[in-house]
Amino acid sequence: MPPHASGSPIDPAERAAALIQDAFEDYNARFSDITRRARRRFERREWRQSRADAVARIDLADAFFPEALGRLEGLLDERVRSRPLWRAIRQAYARRIAALPDRERALMTKHYWEGKNLLEAGAELGISKSWASRLHAQAVERLRSYVDDS
Repeated sequence: MPPHASGSPIDPAERAAALIQDAFEDYNARFSDITRRARRRFERREWRQSRADAVARIDLADAFFPEALGRLEGLLDERVRSRPLWRAIRQAYARRIAALPDRERALMTKHYWEGKNLLEAGAELGISKSWASRLHAQAVERLRSYVDDS
């Protein structure tokens, strides 16, 4: 059950948490796509394209974060600088992550916040890379369903 399924209308903090979560997942997916492509190009010794991918990863952040911030500012309007609202957003976001099953939450924490790849994160959890990949996909789908329900 999504963290906000209380039957009441979704408050601004929940909507902002959903927007932040969706933006994070979108950015990570784009970054991962570029990284996979860069690896293939590096292995093929396509140096110019590999360098272009390195630049693309940097440019992605430069373009993506202002876009996400603009969407957040549009949602929150004059409340964007409200400290109490940001505390509520942080709590709402934490509830979304806490709603994941233990193994999914542990994998997501290791992968996204500790910077480990799925092989490393899976090894620390005692699972194979392929199982870690499936667990990651489940967690992303579960989090996406929370966003879609908002």
